[in-house]
Amino acid sequence: TPGREARFVGWSGSQQSASARLTFTAQANTVLIATFADSGKPVVVISAPTANARLLEPSVPLRGTATDNQAVTQVRYELNGAAAVSAQGTTNWSAQLSLRPGVNTVVVKASDAAGNESAPVSRSFTYVVSSPLTLQIIGPGTVSGATNRQALEIGKSYTLTATPGREARFVGWSGSQQSA
Repeated sequence: TPGREARFVGWSGSQQSASARLTFTAQANTVLIATFADSGKPVVVISAPTANARLLEPSVPLRGTATDNQAVTQVRYELNGAAAVSAQGTTNWSAQLSLRPGVNTVVVKASDAAGNESAPVSRSFTYVVSSPLTLQIIGPGTVSGATNRQALEIGKSYTLTATPGREARFVGWSGSQQSA
């Protein structure tokens, strides 16, 4: 009877059969070998970066663990659909990721010596690229919604409100974003 996470492969020796039940007539020097194979799939877990993390650096560590009923032989990952790359280590594994601006997705799988592969585990996170805002106020008035030199996330929408001072009127915006 196969153990947990194993499957019966067959009988060899004096008798050959793929059936788990073998009936035979004993003879001198009978040799019977029951062969079982590992069927347990590894389990892989990503511990960093966290799901939906907003990351400010383009290079971040990918870390996790993998377990198996026998032994994990390899952990591989794909970043943004690129070709799979081997991580460093097996039960405690890691890799350094080079992110592109915006959402990045990594998919990780582990394998064991029997060729069993874990279910893929995916994780998405965002590399946030920012740029400082140059905000200049000409004339009496104030601007709310952002400040001069404030780091703004590229691709994100912002709203500024101009409020004229006493006995002044708002004339319009100028610069790389213009409106009246």
